[in-house]
Amino acid sequence: MVLLRSIMGVTLLLAGLSSPAVRAEIPDDPATFAAFAERALFAKLADRQVAGAVLIAVKDGQVFHARAYGMADLEAKLPVDIDHTMFPLASITKTFTATAVAQLVMEGRLGLDDPVQRHLSFPLHQGPGRAVTLRDLLTHASGMPDRMIGSSAWDADSLLPLKTYLSDRQPAPLLPPGQFHSYSNYGTALVSGVLEQVTGRDHAALLRDRILSPLGMDNSRFNLPGAAPAADPAAMPARTYEPGPDGRLYPVPVEYSLNIGAAGLQASANDMARYMAAYLEGAAGHDTILMPPSGIGELLRRQGGNPDIGTTLGLIWQRRQVGGTLVVGHSGGERGLSADLRLFPEKGFGYFLAITGNGGFLTGDFLSSFLETYLPDPAPALVPLPDAAQRAASVAGTYQDFRFIDPDPLLMLSMLTEFRLSADDDGVLTLAMPGLYGGTAPRFMETAPDRFSLLPGDNGRRVGRTLSVVRDAAGAVASIHLDIAGYNLSALPQPWYRQAGVKLPLLLVGLGSALAMLVLATVLFARRPALRPGMTVLGLSALSILAFPLWVGLVLAGGSQWDLLYGMGYLGLRPAFVLPWLSAMLLALAVPVLWHRRMQAGPVMRSVLAGGVVLLALYLALLAANGQFVLSIP
Repeated sequence: MVLLRSIMGVTLLLAGLSSPAVRAEIPDDPATFAAFAERALFAKLADRQVAGAVLIAVKDGQVFHARAYGMADLEAKLPVDIDHTMFPLASITKTFTATAVAQLVMEGRLGLDDPVQRHLSFPLHQGPGRAVTLRDLLTHASGMPDRMIGSSAWDADSLLPLKTYLSDRQPAPLLPPGQFHSYSNYGTALVSGVLEQVTGRDHAALLRDRILSPLGMDNSRFNLPGAAPAADPAAMPARTYEPGPDGRLYPVPVEYSLNIGAAGLQASANDMARYMAAYLEGAAGHDTILMPPSGIGELLRRQGGNPDIGTTLGLIWQRRQVGGTLVVGHSGGERGLSADLRLFPEKGFGYFLAITGNGGFLTGDFLSSFLETYLPDPAPALVPLPDAAQRAASVAGTYQDFRFIDPDPLLMLSMLTEFRLSADDDGVLTLAMPGLYGGTAPRFMETAPDRFSLLPGDNGRRVGRTLSVVRDAAGAVASIHLDIAGYNLSALPQPWYRQAGVKLPLLLVGLGSALAMLVLATVLFARRPALRPGMTVLGLSALSILAFPLWVGLVLAGGSQWDLLYGMGYLGLRPAFVLPWLSAMLLALAVPVLWHRRMQAGPVMRSVLAGGVVLLALYLALLAANGQFVLSIP
């Protein structure tokens, strides 16, 4: 009843949107759309390291276009099949989780504004402000950074129980809930914990019973140990691939994820057509198998969004107004996969696209081409503010994506997610984006107070048209906000001691000192037998300091930056996370041993020992500047 009262207006709005006066026939012809898809997508796949792909579109409840491309399994030479090839949905899984929440809300078993703690059996860390609600989690507005360390593994035995992961790997809340929106896999995994606590059902089984089975999605399943297989025994998962140093595609090891509410679902193209058709039917004001139209309306209506940027948020669903038309959807990505789901509720149209291999930004490029073709929305003329240069200079600086600002066991990650804004004399801001976000450098100019617009000619496909600034009471920049890869990105100014320009030199100096200490310890071990006990532990201390960043380098060389993000231990080197602490213990042991032999040590040895103490202090200071000592082992 609470939900029905809160969305009465939404139902009337959706009914108006579905009237013949508003509907437009885009695309209007399957053959024309097929030709567009060939130009905008499939013609480009041959020039990329792509294993397989699928594109399916629905209109007015029917499949409008479907095409499979390439191989689902290169080794077995199995082609992609529209009916039976199950593609990983990655973060598109979040929309299924939100759907289950809306169903329970309509049944009166959950309230969107319920404190999350009410539905958990373990204590949730309380940050500043009010308690975190379910609506906060579903709009990425909990005030908690993301936390994925420990959430994934390459083998089933290494996975933590979901409740253990949620309770023991909680990120510390840093901001009051609702202050702004920052994408969080952990927050959606926490929704899984709520669903399991409220229903007493395993999350995968719950979604199968409530969504997959009613819709006839028989060629869908969760990629999780113990999860039920697809109802159709002919369903086969598509293998994901990444290019190797020789340019060939190699299969990515199967990944198991605890973020079951955030990722892990696999589905065929035809199953996704059923899912899209149900949502579009509800958005048109009709009852669906999933829920009444009021429930679909609540999922898709605006629930939040950062100030003055193009993407707003429903419940998980991302929203944009393009050419006067509402576009909702969600993207998904993991190693060797990129996927995108887009719905146009006012048009009764939607499509699902998935690519395995090195698809890069092709899914985003396809969406941009679609919008430019069917919903052209010319960029407005830019008129800079009179004092643009001074105002731009006040925004220039170094920023950290709030999503990854939570301290992690790998200090390198914070260096990989750092943004830099620089201002020129004309008041143009250049945003240097790290590689995780595409590595481009879009330019912006202030056209309204604290609202910077993308300059014409810059690529707006990977970053939205607007960068907005929020200032505190004193006028200093408190945060910046923009669209990147379709989601709301919020970044906070970074103090000088947490910037990569400080941490990286400290790290290099520390590693150089550790190397020198190791060499000196080896020399003194050989020349002064009386010092050998102390030299042994001192050398091991230096060696453990050197080994930790070496392990980070091995992870990057053997996998990708996503291994840093998820903390996957497939290289079998998880104990490397304790090496800095082992160094501290060994150095503490070396001090009394060497002090006892101080007369034999001489000034050189005392200098080495003093250097070791300084080195350890420097290293721990570096970790502290990152925000956390190395305690977590994924």
